[in-house]
Amino acid sequence: MGTLPILRRTLLGAALLACAAPAGAAQFSEIVRQGYVDVPGGRIFWKAAGGGRTVVLLGGGSGMDLREWDDHFMLLARSYNVVCVDPRGFGGSTAAAGPFAPHEDILAVLDAMHLAKADLVGGSYAGGIAIDLALTHPDRVSSLVLVAPSVSGYEVPPEIRQREDTLRGILRSKGVDAYVKAVMKDDYFLPARGTLGVRHEARKLLADNAARLLDTDPAWVERPKPPAIERLGEIRTPTLVLVGEDDHPAAIELAGLVASRIEGAEKKVIAKAGHTVYLEKSGGFRRALLEFLARTPAK
Repeated sequence: MGTLPILRRTLLGAALLACAAPAGAAQFSEIVRQGYVDVPGGRIFWKAAGGGRTVVLLGGGSGMDLREWDDHFMLLARSYNVVCVDPRGFGGSTAAAGPFAPHEDILAVLDAMHLAKADLVGGSYAGGIAIDLALTHPDRVSSLVLVAPSVSGYEVPPEIRQREDTLRGILRSKGVDAYVKAVMKDDYFLPARGTLGVRHEARKLLADNAARLLDTDPAWVERPKPPAIERLGEIRTPTLVLVGEDDHPAAIELAGLVASRIEGAEKKVIAKAGHTVYLEKSGGFRRALLEFLARTPAK
């Protein structure tokens, strides 16, 4: 399974990174690498920067793409080899044309980049992909950082299923703008107290990916069997579970369930945040991530 040629290499100047750096940090420049990995029936987009221990940030959380990690990408690349990946059907990756296993797509990226192991970070749908990869290929995962993750095989409460069906119906019948407005009004996705900048970015990412949500039949998504909800106890990978205190009660409950069933897992509730913790409270999220990685040896 080969890679297509890297599309480009971009040299980011010291001044650009200094804007994102904490006060007093040394200025530096970094190379951003990006490209595609061929997978059966499509290709997966990735970008990377930095060096050393590999941290994979999975896009696709809450219907967005890898740009949801822009606040963290270059800052984390100061200390780690940071790889952002768009799951199939999001961002720069191709839409699904039939059945596929999202976790196997991510494994293909690790293989193509010759990465023996990685710390996986993902929220919502992407968190579920990370869990599935840890179950099917535990030797490739150093740790898990899960933000209000989905879990394959989990029986979603009727009110959540109805919410998802309603949003998909709005997208199908009224179009992208109406869908984005409906999501942005959701009490749990991104609380109204989120900053204007964060809300603007979330709105853009939702709009850019919305139409493609209808291209993928949920029945095409292949998950491990038995499903993850029945096998969480098999995971021995160091795990941090994060959830916003203002997320939907069902999401908070599921995050607690995941933390309780994975041996040794840590759980942290982020105050004044909803479902997209890494967008709403980027500083608090990044501190929790860095502290976890610092005390979790790379294996």
